[in-house]
Amino acid sequence: MAISASRVPGIAERAALEERRDELARALRQGGKAHQPAVARLLGAFPAFGADDISTADAIDDWVKILSPLPVWAVAEAVQRFRESRATTPYDRGRCPTEPQVIAEARVLTAPIDEELRRIAAILDAEVIPEPSPEDREKVAQLVRDLAASLRSPVPQLAEAELARVTEGGMGGLKLDRRILAKAGVPSEAA
Repeated sequence: MAISASRVPGIAERAALEERRDELARALRQGGKAHQPAVARLLGAFPAFGADDISTADAIDDWVKILSPLPVWAVAEAVQRFRESRATTPYDRGRCPTEPQVIAEARVLTAPIDEELRRIAAILDAEVIPEPSPEDREKVAQLVRDLAASLRSPVPQLAEAELARVTEGGMGGLKLDRRILAKAGVPSEAA
């Protein structure tokens, strides 16, 4: 993205944007083992069909490994949404949601933060385009005036001699068909 030099954030604005960026990055910090309570609540809310404590602990460890890149608050809120049947991610309400479904729901929650981070990065990392000098502005204005004048002038008519050259012997001896010329609006007596 490019930004005009007149719109570049000032020192205070830039500091505020950097502070906000850092705050949002902290909100997206990975959870790691801190996901265990949320995963245990989720797995405990749905039937385990005779799973013993060891297999449940293994399942929790597997879930934690998969969910570790996500922030704790997003996973906890996603789990709560599934437990209360408020999740936006489709799932079978009679069964425990799968890891990909919990990840998808957590990403729904983090999406606004990701978008704000992208907007802040676009501003902070933007290429600064210098303001044009008065001389450059005048050059552009003159080019626009010249273009406007050329568009208003009539299109020069094809000279009779040029038309004869093209139709008779020009272009490698190619003779243009009178029907093609008539479609183009060239009078038949010129051909």
